[in-house]
Amino acid sequence: MTFDKVIIDAGRSFAAGQVYVALSRCRSLEGIVLHSLIPPTALFNDMRISEFSAAHHSTGELREVFAREQALYANYLLLRLFTFPELSAHMEEWEALITKKDIPDKEAARTLHSQIFSVICELGSVAEKFQRQLQRIIAAAGENPGYVAVLKERCEKAILYFSDQIASQIIRPLRAHINGLAYKKKVKRYLAVVQLMEESCWRKIDQLYQGRFMENDSTTGSRFTHGSSSGRWPVPRPPLKRRRGALSGHARPAPAGQGPGGDRGHPRADRRDHQIPHREVDRRGEINVYDVLPRDTVDAVMAFIEQGQGAGLGSVRSGLGNRHDFNDLRMIMSHALRQSNASRKTTNSE
Repeated sequence: MTFDKVIIDAGRSFAAGQVYVALSRCRSLEGIVLHSLIPPTALFNDMRISEFSAAHHSTGELREVFAREQALYANYLLLRLFTFPELSAHMEEWEALITKKDIPDKEAARTLHSQIFSVICELGSVAEKFQRQLQRIIAAAGENPGYVAVLKERCEKAILYFSDQIASQIIRPLRAHINGLAYKKKVKRYLAVVQLMEESCWRKIDQLYQGRFMENDSTTGSRFTHGSSSGRWPVPRPPLKRRRGALSGHARPAPAGQGPGGDRGHPRADRRDHQIPHREVDRRGEINVYDVLPRDTVDAVMAFIEQGQGAGLGSVRSGLGNRHDFNDLRMIMSHALRQSNASRKTTNSE
């Protein structure tokens, strides 16, 4: 029996476990009223339990077992970090919709599907080779702690490589495809599945940058996490709404000055052939907002924020005529907050 409120008279208990059983009948500490004090004489030790515990592993042995199993589990999680089954989770559904739905430029959609499928297969092949290398380094690190630095370095490079490939070879063409169908009719279900594909790619990038090996981040800089305390999204994502178990909402056209499809790139993408702009990221994981958004847009939003102190995200957007994307506004408001905090610290130090 379990109760919300109980009155317990356990001061005169006479057997081992009685006090525990009585106290555990209540669902919360706030619901317990003690009718009498519980003195040490009311608490009894059952020698049979003590003998049973003594016949098994000691605390020191259990700690050793725990540390060993913890290391094995950390190795398992690290190897699993560099697997990519989620990238292909919606490929079959997407292919089926291309066949069944009467979508504009169906041949281009088939070509894109085939292209992304090839990229995912290539990433899987590279990941398998890297995992074999990783297993050898993990084994060496278990015998020689000096290899931990090598392990971390290899993981950092792998995170940058895989994140860059996902952003440039999958997210960018998907975003361009979504923007191309943004205002077409009878493509809502099709767009929802393609957006799910894109969302799964962002989640994998999140996982890569949040990867930890034991007590250390897998990257030397701060992890790229979504939904931090300031409400910013260090890696901007397209606005999506959840409705009836699916992602819906058409994508916005690319703002002026941005690359094809409105893709603003990945924070670690370099200046290679693909047209994903490079972003400078500091060790705290903060992105220079002027590297991502047009200066006129940033200055206009900053001016509005300065005029209306304490205005929320929705108020800022409506005050500016609903012209700006929520994710862009989050980034600019976060930039304004950082500037304000830096200015306050400078003033206090003076």
